[in-house]
Amino acid sequence: MPKELPKLYVILAADTEDNQPSYVPGWWRYGSDYDSNPLKLRFDWLRYLDLLWNCFDIDDIRFKVTWFLRTDPTVGDRCLNALSDLIDRAQEARDELAIHIHTLRLDERMRWIQCLNQDTCRSTISESINIFKTSMGTFPKSARMGWNYMSNSIMQQLENNGVSYDASCIPGIRSQLMYGQRDNFYDWSKSPCRPFHPSYDDYQVPGTMKILEIPVSTYENVDRNERNVFPNWLRTASGLRRLTSVGATASEFPLISTARRFMFRNDFLIFSPWRNSADVSLLLSSKLSESLLNCWSYVLGYFHPSELLNPLSGKPNLAYLRNLRFALSKIVELQNIIEVVPITLFDFGHAFQEDMLREGEHGTL
Repeated sequence: MPKELPKLYVILAADTEDNQPSYVPGWWRYGSDYDSNPLKLRFDWLRYLDLLWNCFDIDDIRFKVTWFLRTDPTVGDRCLNALSDLIDRAQEARDELAIHIHTLRLDERMRWIQCLNQDTCRSTISESINIFKTSMGTFPKSARMGWNYMSNSIMQQLENNGVSYDASCIPGIRSQLMYGQRDNFYDWSKSPCRPFHPSYDDYQVPGTMKILEIPVSTYENVDRNERNVFPNWLRTASGLRRLTSVGATASEFPLISTARRFMFRNDFLIFSPWRNSADVSLLLSSKLSESLLNCWSYVLGYFHPSELLNPLSGKPNLAYLRNLRFALSKIVELQNIIEVVPITLFDFGHAFQEDMLREGEHGTL
């Protein structure tokens, strides 16, 4: 019998919600308004869903997607209702429908900001999962937290509510309230780069929890001294409207795009018009070596489907589509050496726990 090729498991995670908030740089024209009561959610990106969907078919490979659908109480079931066509397509394609939860609260200025109160966060987790169950008829098995936020309380609440797999971890990186001091707070500075069961005492380190944390793929496996992805100088610069209200496409604003790509260097795999997708070759080279050594490896990257919309013109964001297509094409090219296996987060996590732990560190999934 022919020798089995080493495998590269490919997981695409989509944080699937409304348009980016209007307070996020570049989105003041087409962004959702989180400062109105009630919220004004916009879903303009959905009219270009066909363009995004076509990116997942390359040669004889159809990349599977885990669609993390937003259901936290801030938006209720409004996103699920708006995304009905996408949900139908995902079910037909046998993609995974998972949950995406932002922990938001109203501040004294009646603005929605990221909530760090742990009692409120735990309640938000449970209510979000109940909204998902009511609308979808089943509980989600996989989760990604909004802005990659995590805490001991949140991890435990996810486990208590039946979530088996989480993909919020970005190893070695932390962030402190980027957008107008409203959100993007998280800390994964101590976490490993491989899947792990967290500790009940510290969600960032391996322990005995049932839930499995599956980290986003990073470009470096080195100590980054707890690198803050949004340092103070960058946060200050983001407050200057003349720098941040210029849209989000490299083709229209090449100098600003270059500057932002320098500031937001590729520490982890995120598909975005602001990222330099050419660097994905560096990551894939590392994953190829890992696959050849251990018989398998995985790559997990995430994206925001809402970035399909150009926030300046309301037209398709072609830079976004090119970056995504380019990165996936680079993955397909590896088929000459290893077997590329598109997989959902749930299926990968299940295989990891059932087979990898039984076979040992150098077994095969």
